[in-house]
Amino acid sequence: MPPVALLTVRPSRGTVAFFVLLGLGLTGRHLFAKREQSIVERDAPLAHGARRVLRCVVGQDADRLLWPRPAGDDSRLWAAVINRRLSLMVTQTQQTPGWPRNCVPIAQRLAQQLAGSSEGTRAYPHSVTALRFLTTLARSSDDAITVADNGSLGTALADMSIAILAASAGAEVAWTSQLPNEFNDLRSPVLTVTPVGQALPRTADGLTFAAPDWLLYQDATDRRAHALLFREQRVTDVVLGPGAPLRVLAGRDATLFATDEADDLLTLDVARPQPVALPEPLRDGRFRIDQWQSVRSGESRWFAAISTGQMRLWSTPTATAQWVERSRPETHSEALAGIALLPLQSPPATPATRAADPLASAPQTAAPEGVTAFVLRHGARGVFVEQWDHTLAPDPTAPSVLLSQPVRRTTLLSETRPLVRPEVRSCVSGSTAHFVVLSDDWIVFYRVHNGRVDASDMPTQRVGARSTGRLDFSCSGSRALLLVDLVGRVGAMVLRDETSREPQLLPFPLPQLTATRSIDAAVLVHQGVLSIQRTPGSIRAFIYARDRWTGGSLLATQEPPTSPTAESPNTPQSPGYSLAIHAISAFGTRVAVLGLGQGRLVRAVRLASDDGGVTWH
Repeated sequence: MPPVALLTVRPSRGTVAFFVLLGLGLTGRHLFAKREQSIVERDAPLAHGARRVLRCVVGQDADRLLWPRPAGDDSRLWAAVINRRLSLMVTQTQQTPGWPRNCVPIAQRLAQQLAGSSEGTRAYPHSVTALRFLTTLARSSDDAITVADNGSLGTALADMSIAILAASAGAEVAWTSQLPNEFNDLRSPVLTVTPVGQALPRTADGLTFAAPDWLLYQDATDRRAHALLFREQRVTDVVLGPGAPLRVLAGRDATLFATDEADDLLTLDVARPQPVALPEPLRDGRFRIDQWQSVRSGESRWFAAISTGQMRLWSTPTATAQWVERSRPETHSEALAGIALLPLQSPPATPATRAADPLASAPQTAAPEGVTAFVLRHGARGVFVEQWDHTLAPDPTAPSVLLSQPVRRTTLLSETRPLVRPEVRSCVSGSTAHFVVLSDDWIVFYRVHNGRVDASDMPTQRVGARSTGRLDFSCSGSRALLLVDLVGRVGAMVLRDETSREPQLLPFPLPQLTATRSIDAAVLVHQGVLSIQRTPGSIRAFIYARDRWTGGSLLATQEPPTSPTAESPNTPQSPGYSLAIHAISAFGTRVAVLGLGQGRLVRAVRLASDDGGVTWH
């Protein structure tokens, strides 16, 4: 058999090179995938640990809230989200059982993992800071509100998370991977529902309260005064007339009403208030009003005004505006500084008064018509509190009843107390009159009831130097509250209660937020003192009773405005939101606050409470 030639095929060098490169590529890809997998496995515990901390602190939707990764790794975006969520979680009346105590062990475990990992070097200091603030958050309700409102915990958690994400690509992959639920993930923290309130007309200007369910304002379009009545889920708008209502002071059933010609009197003790022209000397500017009081007694409306240290008194039948002056100004060595006007106080006849005045034993068919003016005078000789009783003749419109002096004047208190540059405020609650005198050296409270005066004082230096800001004075029964702004400080609330021998300087809620808090409003309620506190992150309502603050009800969350920058061009544009409490009103268990919002469509909003400020709607 002839020999057979064998054909030998030799691959070209290019083919050999191709398969060699292919093999190297597959091997390299396998090695790279294996290395990538090892990186993910190495860094996944860190990313998963951080996610579990965030889930426990923020809630189960933390993965949705904190993704995508912020542009330029700007942790401020995530910090704002975390702090906003924390503000909705911490109050003294609503917290999830076990939260946030159950988050502390998870944060401790993560800090230990970061301490033993070279990839967690940058994140470790932030985890320690977050653990410290989280431990404080779990310590007490007051500390929880403080931590939530100062923003430190949210900042630390955001910085820690961004540092873990930036450590390697494996951490970012683990951040978006499936994370099985654990026991602590099954119960999310309860979120507080922020009260929405009643949105008010955008054209409302000069807003003020006459009562919790009665608001006065001037419409910016028609320049007329309106009254909003809130009853039975309905809002009724009543036009009062051209003009603008001025602020209603505590303890008064009337307010001044500014018109183009002069100020009128707007009475608030009727179903439909109508402006009443003031006495002509007050309308034409002949007398400057330092303080004024108005009250209804019998069938007449009375108006008293202090002008340059002298008191003027007028009355008019309630159905008309025919004012008749009932007293002439008198010159005293001590200038009149404060006045409190009440319907005539007529004490019952006693055997002693019958013996001294036989007419006192005669039966009275009706109480005399008139007013009792409690007057506070001060000067070089000291301080005097007097009671001036004025009565009307049978014909209250007759000019012949012009009185040169009160029918009866009684000195209730005289003190040789020097007062340097005093400022006086007065308030009436029922049949009790309250005065407060704030001088350079002393803060003095006077309570007048049943012909007796109780005085209590406090050195001004215990409170601090007063600024030119607020000096609000309110009263309720036997209690009186002074709210005063101070120089370089948040302000002071001084409470006078008949159960205490001296005034009490109230402490402040959230003492750790001294530099970043303020008092928007304070008022006496049936439980104690209601204070509206502002922080950079929220506005909250606290109640002071039994020597401690409770509550912390969230009224609004504060959101700073955001806008794109060169470093963070993808930052969303947001006007933020800020709510300032403009006025507050309380009557019994009903409380309402008037807030002016900025940064959103809502310009003004009314928030109300039916239980004295514990819960809001």
